Amino acid sequence: GTGVKVTAIDSGDLNAANVAAKLGGLQGIIVPGGLGSNNAEGVLAAIRYARENKVPFLGICFGMRMAVVEYARNALGYQNTSSLFIDKGNGSTRLGLYACELAPKTQAASIYKEKTIRERHAHSSEFNNDYRGMFADTGMVFSGVNREHDLIEIAELKDHPYFIGCQFRPEFLSRPNRPHPLFVSFVAAAMGRKE
Repeated sequence: GTGVKVTAIDSGDLNAANVAAKLGGLQGIIVPGGLGSNNAEGVLAAIRYARENKVPFLGICFGMRMAVVEYARNALGYQNTSSLFIDKGNGSTRLGLYACELAPKTQAASIYKEKTIRERHAHSSEFNNDYRGMFADTGMVFSGVNREHDLIEIAELKDHPYFIGCQFRPEFLSRPNRPHPLFVSFVAAAMGRKE
């Protein structure tokens, strides 16, 4: 029920000095999936801008992992955090449909309105569970977990109108007449943001 204007931005053009000027007019920010980036610092600058300025944010696959890195660096003070922090060996590609259990009273639970969902994956990196404990009792919540393999599927921020990162690929289950719940909720949050 709304028109969406998409503005593609090369993360290589972003840095801490210009991110506000380049992203200031946007009502929402998506960092999509990928295999990594030479422009990681630009991605991190965009995520930090979204987090600190309460801009609706959706991180998909690589975007989720970079959101966790940004939070660890700039909110928790772990300045040396890098993509190795979130990789789990890169040894096995996770493909196909996997179950994800949602934590109650989270953004994810309110979006899906279910306890367990099933989502499609295509990636070779995971959040490294060795670092999971450092996020306990912070503003970042791991609201979706694959219990079978004990893997993080969804990360979100408590005190943000819409800040969600997902390990899976919601575009794989989205259709023109049945858009994925994360896309619907993201657009709704963006529409609700005052310019």
